[in-house]
Amino acid sequence: MESDRGDIVGGSDPFKDSPSERPFLIISQSKTPFHGEQYIGLSLTTGT
Repeated sequence: MESDRGDIVGGSDPFKDSPSERPFLIISQSKTPFHGEQYIGLSLTTGT
């Protein structure tokens, strides 16, 4: 699945033991090396 800048995608949460999903905002561009295989993303949370 190819994602573009600004897309929100689900991914595994690396900070939880049990399998869970967390939303990530894609910030990489199509000019970023390895676009379509690797992405730069920010995890989203509602916690303070």
